[in-house]
Amino acid sequence: MINLLILKFLEDIKNAKEYSHFPKADQQRLDEIIQFVGTGKDVTSLFQEVQSNNKQLAQLTLDDLFSDETEDFEPIEGIMQLKITLNGAKPSIWRRILVDPNMTFDELHNVIQVSMGWTNSHLYNFNYKNIYIEPENDEFDFGSPFGKETLDAEITIIGDLLSYEGESCIYTYDFGDNWEHTIKVEKIISDETSENDEFFVPRCIKAKRACPPEDCGGIPGLAELEKVLAGPKTEEQDSLKIWVGESYDSEKVDLDDINQNLQKLYKELFL
Repeated sequence: MINLLILKFLEDIKNAKEYSHFPKADQQRLDEIIQFVGTGKDVTSLFQEVQSNNKQLAQLTLDDLFSDETEDFEPIEGIMQLKITLNGAKPSIWRRILVDPNMTFDELHNVIQVSMGWTNSHLYNFNYKNIYIEPENDEFDFGSPFGKETLDAEITIIGDLLSYEGESCIYTYDFGDNWEHTIKVEKIISDETSENDEFFVPRCIKAKRACPPEDCGGIPGLAELEKVLAGPKTEEQDSLKIWVGESYDSEKVDLDDINQNLQKLYKELFL
C-alpha cells in the first residue's frame, strides 16, 4: 500500500507543469525511482493489477484508495486451510494445515516449524508480493533485499495479507540452506463448520514425506544425501546414517506426532 501512495506522489510531480523545466538528469532520476518503487508501471495500471489479485480491492476505485473515508477491510472469519510445499524437493514434501487467520506471521512460522519438522534453529522471513515479513529484532538482517518494504512478523496478521482463497506467499527458513516453502491458501472454512472438533487449530490434516535433516545443504544437499543413503553400503553411507540417525526415513511422516507437538505449541503460544 505504501508503494502506491509513493507512486501517486511521484506521478503528480511528473504531471505538474514545472516538470518540463526540470533538468534532464533530474527527469531521468525520477523515472528510475518510479521504476524501482512500482516495477516501471504507472500508478493506475499498478493499482488495476493489485485489484485483479485481491477481491477486497476489486470494489474500490483509485480515488477511494486515497480517500480518508475508505473503511478498513473486514477481518477473515473462520479457519484457513493452507498447503505448505517445500520448493524443489523431489518427490514433493508438503503439509496441509488449519490455522486461525488472526494469528501473526511469527506464530505461523512456529506452526510451520512444528508441522514440517524443522528445529527452529535459523532465521526466517516471508515474502508476500515483494513485501518481506520478518522479526524486527533480528541482530542481523540477511533476509530482505536492501530497500525493500518490510513488516514486523510479530505484529502482522496473516489474514490481513493472505485474504482470499488461492493467494500465496513464500516462507524461507535458514538463509544458508535456503529452504523455500510456498504457502497457499486452499480454502477458508466458515465459522459454523469450524466449530467441529476436527477443525481444532493449529492442526495438520495431511502430510507427505519427512522433513529434510537440518544443515544438509539445501535441496542439492538433500538430493545427494538421499542418493547416498539409497545406494550401496559405503563408509560415507555409514557416516551419514550416524549423522541423520538410524530412524531417519525420507518417506515416513508421523501425523499424530505432528499434532501432539502442535497442541503443545498452542498451549505455549496462546494459553
